[in-house]
Amino acid sequence: MNGDRSNEVTTKEGEDQNQKPSELGAETENQKEAMQISTVSENVDIAKTNVDNDKNGTDNRKTYASMVINDYGLDNKLCQIPTRINEDGSEFVIFDDEIVYEGCKKWELTACGYFVGYKMYMMELNYHLFRMWGKFGLKSIMDIGNGTFVFKFSNEQGLNTVIENGVWIVNNKAMVVQKWDASVDLNKVEPDVLPLWVKFVNLPLEAWTTKGLSAIASRLGKPVMMDSMTTKMCSQGVRRLGYARVLVEVDVKKGIPDHVDIMYCDKMGK
Repeated sequence: MNGDRSNEVTTKEGEDQNQKPSELGAETENQKEAMQISTVSENVDIAKTNVDNDKNGTDNRKTYASMVINDYGLDNKLCQIPTRINEDGSEFVIFDDEIVYEGCKKWELTACGYFVGYKMYMMELNYHLFRMWGKFGLKSIMDIGNGTFVFKFSNEQGLNTVIENGVWIVNNKAMVVQKWDASVDLNKVEPDVLPLWVKFVNLPLEAWTTKGLSAIASRLGKPVMMDSMTTKMCSQGVRRLGYARVLVEVDVKKGIPDHVDIMYCDKMGK
């Protein structure tokens, strides 16, 4: 049986060797063609075209753009808009009133803001601002990526309430807030001095004078003015005793202390 098995193997090898040159050449060409097809198919950019074979054997080609429209129901087609070249040969993109109006419409109830001398992460900002501004209709917070944040509101009244305050203290950090419009530069430029409305609590009764509050506010920076309720309390001794609210120009590099120490002395400074 060993001899028969050996002959059988030899015979098959012999048949391959005795194969006609024309048939061998045809088979070799077919192999090359198959390899080329395989190589080309591997190099096809699947991001550009997706081929689906249906039951009838036809190719249903779907572009990536059409797939996006089907998934989101949005039109993603762009159009060519002419640019303009000025006298010195520089080329400019033109934003006419129609483009600006359409672009601003979705941002009508939007404010923008940034922290001074501090980088706050989104998780921390979300936690504090939704607790502070949720009652004013805050809908979403977006990070532009350069230290500036965009805040969208559900109603104009809530937006205006936030804007009127100007500077907010978020987790003991000063954040400048303003209403967004097309003229606002969203590149973060930190000022050296910030005007801040500050509340002083636990004040001794003898501190409720213009000079007394000026002395306390001077610990933070340059005192500017008091609000109306504080002014009446200082001049008439009526209205509100819970806290004094004053406007102070604060050096951002110094920051704001969490308390102010008072030292009592006589006219001689002793």
